[in-house]
Amino acid sequence: MFPPPCAQSMGESKMLTKSQFIDGVSEFVSDEMLSKQTGLPLWIGAAALNLAKLNADKMIDSYLENSMVKALGIVSEGGLIDIDLVYRALKQAEPKPFPIIIGKKKPEGKISNPFGIFTIKEADLDALYNRLKQLPTAEETEE
Repeated sequence: MFPPPCAQSMGESKMLTKSQFIDGVSEFVSDEMLSKQTGLPLWIGAAALNLAKLNADKMIDSYLENSMVKALGIVSEGGLIDIDLVYRALKQAEPKPFPIIIGKKKPEGKISNPFGIFTIKEADLDALYNRLKQLPTAEETEE
């Protein structure tokens, strides 16, 4: 069903460093999600994104060092993230994990999330993946 984990040596998977992954996701969130906000949700979202990016190393390390994540082959022994493997796993997941709705409108009309209501659709996953695929590989950045 899936190709061998971390198959970069066979030329099959796109491998990114942790910082490439963080930067790519951050730029996507800024361009595709925050750019649609105005006023207070934009200010809060921009601050939250900046704080998340500042703490991303610690947040991601907790996942990358997890024994289950290691067993799934998402990360190479050199610490590179296999975005093709993650993408295929999410696309083929059953039940489908989309849409993901962050925030909701309460009965009194207030929104439960200071950022507003975000709906992450499968098309958003595709757009993020396509953006990450355009980044140079870890080997290309070393040249």
